[in-house]
Amino acid sequence: MSNAAKDLEKQSVQLGAGWSQGRADRRRYDSRRHQQTTTYALRSLNIAWRSDNDGLAQRWWREAILHDPFLNPLYG
Repeated sequence: MSNAAKDLEKQSVQLGAGWSQGRADRRRYDSRRHQQTTTYALRSLNIAWRSDNDGLAQRWWREAILHDPFLNPLYG
């Protein structure tokens, strides 16, 4: 194999490694972003739950869970 072919092969291997590393970085970033948005949503739900003075949200969720066949296997 000539030197040019060896250099080309080495470059392609390096490019492939960089591409997979970039994919791993992007996947890590996506999971971190998902974790942050999930945490934010849960925190806001918790704030709404605690500031619910008349218990309307608790009542609504209790009714929704009671009448949902997926969450309540005794229903239906």
